[in-house]
Amino acid sequence: MTAGSDDSSERIPAPAQLILESVLAAVLILGPAIAVGIAADVTLGSIADWVAALATLGALIAATQAARVATRVFRLERSRDDRYLEMLERAQAEKIGAWIGTTSIRIRTSLLPELERSKDSPAVDLRNASDLPVQHIHGRVFSGHTLVGTFNAPAIGPGDEQTHRIEADPDFLANLDIALAVEITFVDAAGREWRRNTRGDLKRVEF
Repeated sequence: MTAGSDDSSERIPAPAQLILESVLAAVLILGPAIAVGIAADVTLGSIADWVAALATLGALIAATQAARVATRVFRLERSRDDRYLEMLERAQAEKIGAWIGTTSIRIRTSLLPELERSKDSPAVDLRNASDLPVQHIHGRVFSGHTLVGTFNAPAIGPGDEQTHRIEADPDFLANLDIALAVEITFVDAAGREWRRNTRGDLKRVEF
C-alpha cells in the first residue's frame, strides 16, 4: 500500500507556508492600524499599546491555525493506521477462494440397481493459499439469484485444496441452463468471520 495515494484532500501546509500566512495576516492587521494612528497624530505610547494588542491577536490567530493543522495531521495519521490495520486483518482472508468445478459421481439405475455409471456433476473447489488454516466453511451455490445447493467443510489446512459435492440433486444441477456461482463464509486463524460473495468480493462479517 502506498501512503499518500488517497490523501490528496488531506495535504498539510508546510511550515514555511504557515509562517508566510502569519506574516501576511500581521501586515494586513497592523499596517492600517499604524497608518491611522500616525495620521491622527496619536502618541507613540498609544501606538505601542495598539501594536501589543494586535500582536496578541495575531498570536491567537497563529495558535488557532496551528491547532487546525494538528487536527488534520491527527486525522490523516489515524486514517493511515486504520487502513494498515484493515490490510493486516484481510491478509489471510484474501487468500481463501472457492469456485465451481466438477466431480465424478456414481449413479445407479432404477431398473438395474447393480449397474452403475459415472457422471460428471458440478462441485465446489475450495483453496486455502495462506500459511494458516481456516475453519467453519459454509458455502451456498446459486443459479442466477436462486439458491440451488449448499456445502460445508469443517476446516482446510494451509496450502490445501478440496473439492466438495453440492448438497442438491445431481441431475437437477447438471440440467441447469444458468451458470452456477458460489458464496462462502469462513473463520480465519484469528477468529474473524468473512464472506466472499458470488462476485468474489470479500467482506468481514460483523456481529
